[in-house]
Amino acid sequence: MTETGCPRQGIFFCILTDQWSVYEAIRMKKQKYIAAAFAVLLVGAIVWRVFFATEEATVDDTPLAVTVQQVAAQEVQLPVTFTGSIEGTQSAVISSTASGRVVEVLVEDGDYVTQGTPLLRMDAVAANNAVRSAASTVRQAQAKYDNERANYERQSGLYNVGAVAVQQLDTARTQMLVAASDLETAQANLADAQKQVADACVVSPVDGLVANRQVTGGQMLAAGNTAMTVEQMDEVYVTCQIEQQYVSYIVPGLQVEVRVDAYPDRVFTGTVEIVNPAANKESRMFLVKARVPNADFALKPGMFVHVSVKDQPETILLVPKNCVQTKKGLSYLYIVADGKAKRVRVELGDDVGDNVQVVSGLEDGAQVILDQIDRLQDGRAVAVQEGDV
Repeated sequence: MTETGCPRQGIFFCILTDQWSVYEAIRMKKQKYIAAAFAVLLVGAIVWRVFFATEEATVDDTPLAVTVQQVAAQEVQLPVTFTGSIEGTQSAVISSTASGRVVEVLVEDGDYVTQGTPLLRMDAVAANNAVRSAASTVRQAQAKYDNERANYERQSGLYNVGAVAVQQLDTARTQMLVAASDLETAQANLADAQKQVADACVVSPVDGLVANRQVTGGQMLAAGNTAMTVEQMDEVYVTCQIEQQYVSYIVPGLQVEVRVDAYPDRVFTGTVEIVNPAANKESRMFLVKARVPNADFALKPGMFVHVSVKDQPETILLVPKNCVQTKKGLSYLYIVADGKAKRVRVELGDDVGDNVQVVSGLEDGAQVILDQIDRLQDGRAVAVQEGDV
């Protein structure tokens, strides 16, 4: 006996038996791998057949009645759209002419005000004191002038009868003129003081909506610093930048259509008023401003808008949108060719109402099938209904 348990005379037989067992195990494993690979290939073929293979449906030989439209080149003006923003036709910056404390703010953002409406009041104590002081000075100057004038008139009477010399008359006249000048200065100072009192109540210079209020009661406001703005908004400017290729026909007087995301169902119309004659040095674009009526204040400064104008006329092919099929990002439509439906791939352009521009893939004069689209197959016989060509 050997250590493996085989008789010595059967060693060779045992070795062969072991090798055969190993071979059988390897062969069975290979068969499993082959079966798994076959199953994968089968599933892949089915998936490819379902999702990627060209449709090979049986074409029905029965003619299908269809309605067609013969395509003809048309001259149209396609819209060109620019992105822009809203500006008030006039934005009045509100500030105080003198530094001081804000006593009261009389309006809030969004309030509608008319020209002359009080917006805020500044501390006017010092200005009122200045008015009283200036008024007192005026009274004193008036009294002095009245006295000097009366003296001049007396001296003039005495001079006429030879009672005084001409030098005395000249002195009286000079004193009267100096008093008159002092009175004018005092009156001017009083007017300035009164204006400071009036300016303490800051009023709106235009009709419009209050915006960007930056002050509150009790706050110190330096002269010239912005307190708020008043936006004149019964009409607004729509501003946009255009490329030089459009400058030749986007001119003052051209009508524009304006759309904003806030009002998707509304179209605002306006008229080009300003075209900047010089391009921006960096962007090489030209600034355009169109005036748009805004009676209900729907359009507000800072809004982004889409501005559309009609491009120059061009000749294009148009087909109804509902006859176009889209599949995997590609566009197709059916035409009649030799009495059969033929599916053609097309490249589309801009929408024009219920139609769409065909840029390529369709020839002028082709008969485009308008209905039965879901029942059509490439190569199916069709019967064009009379009067539809």
